[in-house]
Amino acid sequence: MPRLLLALLAFATSAFATSALAADPAKPSIVLVPMFGDTVSLMVPAGWVKVHQQKTERVAILEFVPAGQSTAAWSEIITVQAFKGLPANVTPLGLLESTAGRIGGVCPGHAVAATLGELKVGERPAHAAVIGCGSMPAGEAGARAGQGEVAYYVAIRGTSDMVVVQRAVRGKAFDRKQPPITRQVASAMHAALQPLSVCGLSEPPAQCGPGAKR
Repeated sequence: MPRLLLALLAFATSAFATSALAADPAKPSIVLVPMFGDTVSLMVPAGWVKVHQQKTERVAILEFVPAGQSTAAWSEIITVQAFKGLPANVTPLGLLESTAGRIGGVCPGHAVAATLGELKVGERPAHAAVIGCGSMPAGEAGARAGQGEVAYYVAIRGTSDMVVVQRAVRGKAFDRKQPPITRQVASAMHAALQPLSVCGLSEPPAQCGPGAKR
C-alpha cells in the first residue's frame, strides 16, 4: 500500500531523471528510472501519467496514475521505490514483511498480507506479495475513512539498491479474506509490468531495458 509507506518518508526532495521510450500516450510506455546504484525498467499502461517523483538521501520514489487522477485521489497507482544502502541481510521477503507489519499496525482487524513466493527478475532475487487494508482509518495516506486499498508488491534486490514496485487499487471497503487482488490478478499485474528489470548503472545498456536478454 504505497501511500501508507510514503507517508513515513516525507523528507527534503531532489529531482531524478526518468525517460519514457514511447511518445504516444495512447500506447503503453517503457520507462527507465535511474535510482541510486541501479536503473529500473518497467511498462506503464497507456493513458497513465507521472504524478510524483522524489529523492532523498536514502529513498527514491516515482508514481504513475491514470490521466485525470492525482496522488491525493486515485483508483489505481503504480509506485517504484528504491532504498539505498540497506544491509545485505535485508532480503526482499524481509522488506515486505516489514511493510506488512507497518500497515497492520494502522489497520487492525482489516489488514491483508499474503506472500506469493520467491521469483527472479532477470537474475535478481525477488519476492512478491499482496498487502493492503480492507477498511482504511480516517486521515490515513489521503484515503477516506472506510475505503479499501490493496497492492501487488514485488521487492527486488538490485546491485546496491532494494527496489519495490507496487500496483495498488483503492475503492470500496472489502473483506480482508477476499481482497480485490487475487493471485490471478497479481499474476496479470506482474505480466503488465514487463519488461521489468533492475540493472546496475555500470552494466552495458544492452543488458537492461527493452530487448535485453535477462
